[in-house]
Amino acid sequence: MKTEDAAPRRARGGGRPPKFREPRRPVTVTLPERTLARLTEIDADRARAIVRAADNHHGSKAGPDKPVEILPVGPRLGVIVLARCPMLSRISRLRTIEIAPSRFLLAIEPGTPIERVALEITDLIDGSDPSNASDRALLVELLAALRTRIRASTMEKAEIMFVEPATDEDAR
Repeated sequence: MKTEDAAPRRARGGGRPPKFREPRRPVTVTLPERTLARLTEIDADRARAIVRAADNHHGSKAGPDKPVEILPVGPRLGVIVLARCPMLSRISRLRTIEIAPSRFLLAIEPGTPIERVALEITDLIDGSDPSNASDRALLVELLAALRTRIRASTMEKAEIMFVEPATDEDAR
């Protein structure tokens, strides 16, 4: 009889309100104590803590990441941050640097004109496999962002310092 009572109660909106506004389902998971302690630091409610940790891992708090973002870093100054795009590795003088999970900065070798990078991105788009729609869409959006700033002369390059990672010998 209790199951019969539960269904009408839910239909009327009774019971516990949902924690999330998107589709959801219950899961059971066994986690190490240290992970449970860390989740408590994120949020006292474990479900919310897990969702926040997953969202933070992917650099997003409200839905999917934008494929191309310009993040402000100072007055009238921003950096381009991208989602993962394996096709960009085909540009020999361009590097993607992961700065957060699945979020990348662009770095070009010194002396490389930005116009050359834009041309190589155009070539990637023209030669891209139509089945790789997400990478192609990212490239199109990146190219549009670059072209806009090239035409308006509102882009400048800066250098990133790379160093060799520390080794065990460095600690001695």
